[in-house]
Amino acid sequence: MSEEEKQEEAESEAVEEAVDSESSEEEDNESSSEESQKIPEVEEAKKISENLKAENDRKQKLIEREEKLIARREALNQLGGGSKAGSKPAEKKELSPMEYRKQIEAGILPESKK
Repeated sequence: MSEEEKQEEAESEAVEEAVDSESSEEEDNESSSEESQKIPEVEEAKKISENLKAENDRKQKLIEREEKLIARREALNQLGGGSKAGSKPAEKKELSPMEYRKQIEAGILPESKK
């Protein structure tokens, strides 16, 4: 082999090594960019997961509170806590002339007005 052939071979090997190293760098860059894209997605998923857990905990507390209130209300009703104290009295309905006449004919005396 002549010196020129050896030099050409060395140059071609150098070019191949350079191409190989560039392609491996690109692969490394692609994999690192994929990883960098995955990291924000994972972090975002974790944040969403934490928000969902917090919201579920809040809803669970509200449900427990509502159940306690319902149980208390039922207990008060069983103990006779349904008094009318403090409530507005029912308004008395004024009888129409026809209703008044029917009551008189049926023998039912209308309530006297005081």
